[in-house]
Amino acid sequence: MFDLAIIGAGIVGAAAAYLAKRERPEWHVLLLDRSLVGGGATAHSAGLDFPYGRTPGQKHLSVQSARLYEQLRRDIPGLPIRRLPFLGIVSKKNAQQVAERFIEPVRFASDQERADIARSEPGVRVARDQELLVGCFGAIGYAQATASLLVSQFRHLPQAQCWEGVAISDICSVGDGHELKALDGRRIHARRVLIATGPWLLNGPGSALSKAMNVQTKKVAALHVLQAPLLNSPIIYFFDEDAFLLPSCERGEWIFSFTSSEWNCLPYIADLHIQPEERRAALAILERYCPPLVPYCNAGRVFCDAYSSDWAPLISSHPGVENFVIAGACSGAGFRLAPAIAATALQLFPDFGACSVEARIA
Repeated sequence: MFDLAIIGAGIVGAAAAYLAKRERPEWHVLLLDRSLVGGGATAHSAGLDFPYGRTPGQKHLSVQSARLYEQLRRDIPGLPIRRLPFLGIVSKKNAQQVAERFIEPVRFASDQERADIARSEPGVRVARDQELLVGCFGAIGYAQATASLLVSQFRHLPQAQCWEGVAISDICSVGDGHELKALDGRRIHARRVLIATGPWLLNGPGSALSKAMNVQTKKVAALHVLQAPLLNSPIIYFFDEDAFLLPSCERGEWIFSFTSSEWNCLPYIADLHIQPEERRAALAILERYCPPLVPYCNAGRVFCDAYSSDWAPLISSHPGVENFVIAGACSGAGFRLAPAIAATALQLFPDFGACSVEARIA
């Protein structure tokens, strides 16, 4: 009998496993994944982190995640997260609202700063009716490598196991816990269960609750701009288009993430593609803001994520089922909010601990 079974070894599940063992080292914790650690949506995440929240709830999680990531970087040498300067471009009519959503101070750039940035690589254009937000930092994190490193640390702890390639088809309440039915025929028993399956929330254990909470899947797409950024190149976020340029010096390219309008797609990456009209729309945005990069958009990535109706993550105990928690619907912000989502989900178990994970780690 395991004390806690976590289903899904993406960035949220990996963070939950690591944090659970820090708070309750005596627990026997099992981390399960139908594939490999970080092999689902996490493997395709751009890994953007910046101090921002669309809603008060997202802002709270963003603050908590920033503290947790800071501690994790101290505790785990080599955690692949790199701090970067941040630029935001937004229409003047929306500028104040966007600025108020930041959890760190930002300001509107001066005329001289706008001119300097226009001359810099990659030649950012800011229109007269737009503001340029400066003054804060974000980060790029390599999500799959981060999840793998967290799980590696977790695996070396006593009574901590990670089973890859084990798909769970159903969960039933039995006795003082739950029985997890694996597709390979095994039955696994755990006192507590945390579901963190990303876009598979709607296709597996806990799917009924996710559907009742109006969770949907949406395609996430990005172009790879095969032009190496400078080491200090900034993150550039286009708020009106909900798109961003993320400099990946390690990969020798920029990642240009843009909004896809394709909803209710199945989470099977091999069946997802960037459509011609999506590519044209993405290139039009890049032509408007950074035209020198357009000729280098020769590659890309596509996957899907689970989204809630208000873009706030779903973190909930299952009604009427004791010690059964669901965490996900990260709405494209899974890497940025993962530690806080994991910590909040763990605290929904009544006997998890008197002190919160945030208080213990921060």
